[in-house]
Formats: sequence, structure tokens, C-alpha cells
Amino acid sequence: MPEALRRRILGAVAGEEGTGTARLLHAAADRLLREALAGPHTRDHALTLLAADALETYACEAEAAPDAP
Repeated sequence: MPEALRRRILGAVAGEEGTGTARLLHAAADRLLREALAGPHTRDHALTLLAADALETYACEAEAAPDAP
């Protein structure tokens, strides 16, 4: 994973509060998606969309886990 994408994902998750891993990841992804759609479409916004996609994927994986909260 590129370092810039990793930082974007970690930054998004760090800014979220909530209970349950999947819920937190969904919230972070939703916030990033809204951010990307609201601003000018630049390379930074492409990174934001990639981070939102990754977070949604992680959220789905967390929900599918047998011991998901």
C-alpha cells in the first residue's frame, strides 16, 4: 500500500468515534466520500476516493468476521 494512502486511511479513522469496528470504518469512509465529492477534483481527491473505498472494504470484512461486534 502506498504510504500516502496509508496515512490518509489512518487519518480518517483517527478522526472517528463510535462503537464497533465496522461502524467506525463505515463512518470514516462516508466522511471521506462526502469530502471527495464536495471539493475540486484533483489528484488529492483521487487519493481520498481510494481511501474511502479501502475503508468500505475493511468495514465489510469486519462485518463478515464471525466475531464482529
